[in-house]
Amino acid sequence: MSFSAIRQSKWDELKATMFYLDSNDFEKCRLQKNECCASLNGFVENINPEKRIYMRQLPILVSMADKEPRFLFEEVFEIASLLLRRSSKSKELPEKLKMYPGTMWACGPKNTLLEVITLTEVKQLFEDADIDKRLVTITPDVEFSSLIDMCRIGACQNLHFTDYRGKSSVYRALAIHRIFCECVLGLNWATNTCREHLNCKEDCRKKVIDVMIKYSSKEEASSMDFIPMETVQMEIAKLKREECYFKEQREVNLQFNYLFQGLSNDKIISLDLYNTMTDYFPIPKNEALSELNCAPVQGMRLSFLLGWIVQFIGVIDKDIESQGVSLANVLVSNLEFLIEKDVEKTIEFMRNEMVFDRKGLTVRAFMSDETQDKTQSKYDRMAEKAKLRKQAVQQKKNKKGGKQKLEKEKAENDYSETELKDLFNETMTLLASKSGSETVCLKISFE
Repeated sequence: MSFSAIRQSKWDELKATMFYLDSNDFEKCRLQKNECCASLNGFVENINPEKRIYMRQLPILVSMADKEPRFLFEEVFEIASLLLRRSSKSKELPEKLKMYPGTMWACGPKNTLLEVITLTEVKQLFEDADIDKRLVTITPDVEFSSLIDMCRIGACQNLHFTDYRGKSSVYRALAIHRIFCECVLGLNWATNTCREHLNCKEDCRKKVIDVMIKYSSKEEASSMDFIPMETVQMEIAKLKREECYFKEQREVNLQFNYLFQGLSNDKIISLDLYNTMTDYFPIPKNEALSELNCAPVQGMRLSFLLGWIVQFIGVIDKDIESQGVSLANVLVSNLEFLIEKDVEKTIEFMRNEMVFDRKGLTVRAFMSDETQDKTQSKYDRMAEKAKLRKQAVQQKKNKKGGKQKLEKEKAENDYSETELKDLFNETMTLLASKSGSETVCLKISFE
């Protein structure tokens, strides 16, 4: 990105804007003045007239209903203007684009929200201006992608997007994710631990939910809104300043050293830490998972955070019931940042496992056997049928092959007892990764 080529102290002074540089660009701008790298136009005019043009696609989240690729209008407009000037060799704004600034597809006030344009609208703009689309390479947001990679080893909770001016912004869903990390984790939402106020925990919970609901939205268009990270941090600071219950917050990151930091998702470790952490805070346990000796880190991370969501949401007031259910779905969807494979299928699976009733939010995997029988999911029924089929096949094999040796039978039993399960107690499939080694993923197998 261009801000890598400009000293931070000079960024605001130059009113610099963000654009993508490749390795060839970096080589050419190494010895140039900062002013030459302050904008795409300046870079092309002063450093590399033949620069390859990159258009950044905004990240798309699982929680977004409309998944059409989107871009920042200002970035698209600057690229379109540059390409037209390059073709006509004129420094004036092309006539074909003069109509656009007055009709930017604005999502809200300029001081709050960034302007977003869809891929369909980008194609229309290029067609109206007779710009060859082949001159532009669409690229993902590499900074956001690197932050997600850090999340998957537990090293990042502050997911944000760097806007056109180099400022940090977030989607509505990411604002909720930030509030969850700073205001929910580390607190006991099951029992009031404040010694000064009887309803301290519940009052704080309602205030945090109210702030989260303010950022949630039922409208598809507004799910792509950008909100300044500074605004979200101010909301968080206000909550922590006004609510006494945050004095009870325990330092979560120190407790996550082995579970959340530095470990890859497919790393298999002891369940001792998971059981210790769920008892320490305390949060609901994934009963099937907690009975194992060891499991993949991803399963523990997802179960741990899902349990915390369940405990925090609790019983939803009737006057905000629909908003509360929507909020729970967003919180679960935000767990996508911890998942590496089959992201949408895994998130959909977790959403389907959520149960809302008069007792509040829970997840089938956290229920007792008696309760789970009453609310048995379709996945449980499918797994049970698969198990019966497997037993029937095995019985046929035994009849054909005769009695198996005791040693072999014992080995098979030992294997079945240590067979890996995912966080919903389904058999996990072992798949080959790109490197050729085996890794555990949350793909469900009903063999």
